[in-house]
Amino acid sequence: MSRKKTQGFLEVCALALVILLPIIAIGWYFLYGNNIASAPATVATSIQASAGTQAAPAQQPAAAATGAVTLDDAAALPQTVATGQVVPFSFAIKNTGLSAAAFPYKVYVKWNSGEEDVIDENSVTLAAGASTDITEALKFETAGAKGEVYIILQPAIDTIHFAMPRA
Repeated sequence: MSRKKTQGFLEVCALALVILLPIIAIGWYFLYGNNIASAPATVATSIQASAGTQAAPAQQPAAAATGAVTLDDAAALPQTVATGQVVPFSFAIKNTGLSAAAFPYKVYVKWNSGEEDVIDENSVTLAAGASTDITEALKFETAGAKGEVYIILQPAIDTIHFAMPRA
């Protein structure tokens, strides 16, 4: 009789563990693992620092970061593109806050076919008032392809988007 009770107790504990462990893991992710600003900052080779851009030793939390993203020379975007053409574009990220901060960003395209492709997902650290230019490129692999490019400073600090080819 005692052995059956022990076995039943262990089965209940195992079932509780199987049910509770995913719930605890999901809760942990949302509380601690979803903080983009705590990820190590890496800078892509395509980032060319503007004058005055400096990496600062101390970073403020992303929630307090204030920044802006702007598209460089939108008039240079082509009105038509050929299949296989690679179209470069660049944008600037500026730290409009009063202290150094890390600015995670994501660049992706929504094609007229319904597909989405991530072009770049990275982070840049800027001193107060500093800015940096980032160069990307988009390849048009099919005839008649059109895309809406989105550049997002995360978490939801600033967003811009534009059509390519431009209308």
